[in-house]
Amino acid sequence: MTRLAIRTRYHGPTNSTDSRLSVTDGGSVVHSPRRLYTPWHDDLQIDDNHKQAAQFFLNKFIAEATYPAKPVVNASVSFKGDQYHSWNFETDSTHTN
Repeated sequence: MTRLAIRTRYHGPTNSTDSRLSVTDGGSVVHSPRRLYTPWHDDLQIDDNHKQAAQFFLNKFIAEATYPAKPVVNASVSFKGDQYHSWNFETDSTHTN
């Protein structure tokens, strides 16, 4: 099954906000593109920050609609400062297709 990639982008601090990441998808036929912001965690590595933000996005927008299958980030690639994340479903042993 083809799934849209999730894009994460770093936004540096401003006078009014701390560093953060924006996370977006490309939208689909049934919904507009979705976006959320997550805080930047200084204690994490760059790639881990991006992956955690992408997973948060999946948990918020995808997980509830696909329970018990859990969406999980499985690969990432960087391009021009953004990271693009593909994802798949991790299912528990009681779930069958």
